[in-house]
Amino acid sequence: TLYAPEVYFRNISCQHFDTIEITIDDALLDEYDIALYLMEYNDFFGTLIISDNCTEIKGETEILGEIYDLEILVEQTI
Repeated sequence: TLYAPEVYFRNISCQHFDTIEITIDDALLDEYDIALYLMEYNDFFGTLIISDNCTEIKGETEILGEIYDLEILVEQTI
């Protein structure tokens, strides 16, 4: 690819908790701007977990007609 992939979640509202867990399904994709951009916009399905020390995305995405596992872990250190 020419550019690094980008995962984004835009305009999702949630209340503040110690840990937030959001299931990404058809209904959520219809309501919010959520995608994996990798040379084109790709929907993905799975779970977004946000806690005090990390953000984790697990699920599947379809790229060029093939289904791939998607797992992203971002650890936050303070």
